[in-house]
Order: sequence, then C-alpha cells, then structure tokens
Amino acid sequence: MRNFHITVASSAYQAMVGVFAVFTVIGLIMFGDILQGVIFGIGVVVIHWMNELLHNIGHYIASRRVGYPMRGIRFWGVLASSIYPKDEGALPPRVHIQRAAGGPIFSAFITLLYVVMFVITQAQGGVGMLLLFGILDGLLVFTVGALMPVHMLTRLPIETDGDTILRYLSRSS
Repeated sequence: MRNFHITVASSAYQAMVGVFAVFTVIGLIMFGDILQGVIFGIGVVVIHWMNELLHNIGHYIASRRVGYPMRGIRFWGVLASSIYPKDEGALPPRVHIQRAAGGPIFSAFITLLYVVMFVITQAQGGVGMLLLFGILDGLLVFTVGALMPVHMLTRLPIETDGDTILRYLSRSS
C-alpha cells in the first residue's frame, strides 16, 4: 500500500464528537449510568469509523483487482471518500462499476459478521447494543445506504456508490 494516504478533515473530528455526544446520552438513557453511557458513545464512534474504513478497504480490494487502485481515503463529516488518481484517464464503465461495488459488498460481509457475533454470543446489555449498532450501521449506511443513488435522486452534492454504478451502467449498454 505504498503511496496510499489516509487523511482526515476537521469536519470528521467535529462530526465524531457530535456522534459521541449523542450516543453517550442515548447510552445514559438506556443504561442509567454515566460510565456505561460514555463507553457506549466511544464504542459507537469506534464501530462507525471501523465500518467506514472497512467499506473503503472493500473499494481498495476491488480497485486492485481491476488494475486501477485507489490512492487513499479522505474522512470528512461522518463519511469518507475513496481517492483515485486524477491522471488515470478514461476507464471502461465496468472498472468504475466494480470499484464502486467493492465497498457495499465488503460492508455486507462485515455486517454479516456482526450478525454472526450477535447470534453466537447472544450478547445483551452494552455489548449487545454495540453489536446491534454495528449491524444497523453496516446495513443501513454502508450497504443499502451506499447503494442509494443520493445525488441522482436529490441533486445533493454527495455521490454515493449507487450513483456511480447507475451512471456507468447507463454508459455500458
């Protein structure tokens, strides 16, 4: 992974402080204990960032397999973007589609691991709630959410893997 860079915008730090605060309060309400609330808030932040990192590792694996690898990851807000070389030129639609699909596919696998851990351990309390958060975050944000064509549907300045896949599917036919 030479020449691979991970960068973090200040908005990512600010967003994670916000996520920590919100989920600490939720943990306090659920468990009735400030220490458990803080641990829950920290756990949610760690799980979410790991889910985001693993999602992008899925993109990295796919990009290496198609011969046009990523050059880095840029964390911003509560999300991140895969960074590709600016000078890679025009690529076939299948390359873009496969690279975009790598993240949600890997996230689906990670989500399944959370489900297996939840079922095998029959986790309860804080651990169970953190595993449940991992399942929901992995499924709703990094698998199904990543496949939603947010830009195409809303014109928001956010391009998801679903936007990329749909754009290049229309060019490949």
